[in-house]
Amino acid sequence: AVLIVLLLLRGKARRSTRALLEERLRFETLVSQLTAGLIHVPASSLDKALEHGLGQVVAFLGADRGALDEHGGGEPRARVSWASPGIEELPWIMDAGEFPWTTARLRSHDIVRFARTEELPAAAASDRVSYERVGTRSHVSLPLRAGGSMLGVLSLDSVRDERVWSDELVERLRLLSAAFASALERRRIEVSLAERLAFE
Repeated sequence: AVLIVLLLLRGKARRSTRALLEERLRFETLVSQLTAGLIHVPASSLDKALEHGLGQVVAFLGADRGALDEHGGGEPRARVSWASPGIEELPWIMDAGEFPWTTARLRSHDIVRFARTEELPAAAASDRVSYERVGTRSHVSLPLRAGGSMLGVLSLDSVRDERVWSDELVERLRLLSAAFASALERRRIEVSLAERLAFE
């Protein structure tokens, strides 16, 4: 009887490992497709492509809403957001007045994540109030960087349920943030070049 139980547990563990590997492969395939698709999108159509890609990722990961905030000189400049039906969109995470602790962490190139607002430190009291006011139960934010400079922030929220943002999931989001950062940097270069040509 013990041997049968052990064999059943081993079979269950194999199925669980296989499911995790299949999910990881599906996500990496999604990121590859998004990256390839963004390379050929003209600057004028990039926001729509980013919104579509963000929606796919938020839905795949089972989050309720996501945002891609672009910054110029460290200040909010443009944003793309996506939310499930009936869910209010995320606010500007790097609005220093609303989320000072989060802003400082992101500008220091740190990741912000919590499974519940109670996990936030005392120094983040203002942030906690702001997160709770907009219905955030669990949150993760990553700075978008290209060439060392910060281009913006990628954020995901859970509103309906609390969730843990595992190290593996954060690594997946790093892959995604690199793709988004490359697209934003390319647009910045294209816009700058167009402005220079128009001036000349």
